[in-house]
Amino acid sequence: MPDYSQFTLYATGSNPIVLNPKNINLTVNSMLGAVPALSQVTLIKENDNNRYITNYNVTTCGFTDASYSIIRNKNNSDEKKEMLEYFAVTKQSNLIIREDRSINAKALGEVAPGKAFNVITLNGKIVRLDDEDDPKKPKWVKATDGIVEGWVSETYIREDKKRIINLSSYGLNQEIEIKVTFKNETQYSRKRTPSKSWFIVGKGDYGYSCRKVDGRWCVAVGPAIFDYIYPKGGGCEADDIKPFSKFIKVNLQHMVTGNMITEEFCICDIKAHTFNQYPYNKEDRSSRLLQKFGDGYFESKDVKKVDIRVGVRNGLIQTGIRYVNAENPLVVAKTLNGDIDNIDFSIFEFCGNSMADEKKFKEYELISIETNYEKNTLGKRFSYSTGKEIVEDN
Repeated sequence: MPDYSQFTLYATGSNPIVLNPKNINLTVNSMLGAVPALSQVTLIKENDNNRYITNYNVTTCGFTDASYSIIRNKNNSDEKKEMLEYFAVTKQSNLIIREDRSINAKALGEVAPGKAFNVITLNGKIVRLDDEDDPKKPKWVKATDGIVEGWVSETYIREDKKRIINLSSYGLNQEIEIKVTFKNETQYSRKRTPSKSWFIVGKGDYGYSCRKVDGRWCVAVGPAIFDYIYPKGGGCEADDIKPFSKFIKVNLQHMVTGNMITEEFCICDIKAHTFNQYPYNKEDRSSRLLQKFGDGYFESKDVKKVDIRVGVRNGLIQTGIRYVNAENPLVVAKTLNGDIDNIDFSIFEFCGNSMADEKKFKEYELISIETNYEKNTLGKRFSYSTGKEIVEDN
């Protein structure tokens, strides 16, 4: 329970009067000329950290020998209200700002995919509370679009700030081994350093060379490159990219001279075979896909298990393992004469059968990636076959 003793009347003057807050006599206070006023107090308990948010108004008074004067009004525990820039990461539908923390609550406003809005903070902390209907559901945060103020689900929002992915922070500048055990108990393993094997030129039957968007090569990436909290149960759909910034910078170091260069690419597609675990956990499987395809959709016909060093994060490098709920028939990438064709440790796939800078890029090691540094491509998609923006019919 909050301590309100700090708001007790206090006296000033040549002979100050000291009052014990535990034994305040209202008659004495009246004789002095005032009584402290405390309005209704409301408390909201945050379940995840036992923190209370309090709302109340208090008037405190200072005394002289013959009169009193109001010193200040205190509201919301003197908490400082600020705004953080976020953007909506819904796909086709808009993000709904609701009156209360429930999908059944009244809609107050909408934010389109990729569009900015503000999340409200108090004393630097986001106002983040449980769902009113089910505490196990994702939490809700207080937000405003500048017109209305309400609640949005944290599932569909991301902070709008530049992000730098240092490969060394994820251990991707070290050699990693991936071991595959087939159902006939034969084994295959491959070792590579992702920062040095950071790209491939598309293996698919593109039928054309890699295109550019405003001078930037079209690439496919794992979902963690553009979305730092992409869910394990994500489906790796092309629309997942839409709300995010498509232009990214890569900082490269020449493996002989040590010289640094920076290149820019455009994200046009998503790499689904960047998961870090097989067999899957049953609880991660989509009930919709189970109903549609059955148990066999989540089990490889050839592979028994895949072992990867602990700590390799989902969605960064090509592991050959499909995201659990991606709609791709290959759970573990296709076998080719006992080899796993698609375990290549790459971070970028250039979308085409050839790419003019391939020879040049092979001389460089990838040091870091910068994302979400521009806003012009938020809410847009680009075609890797044409290099043009995909215009959707309304």
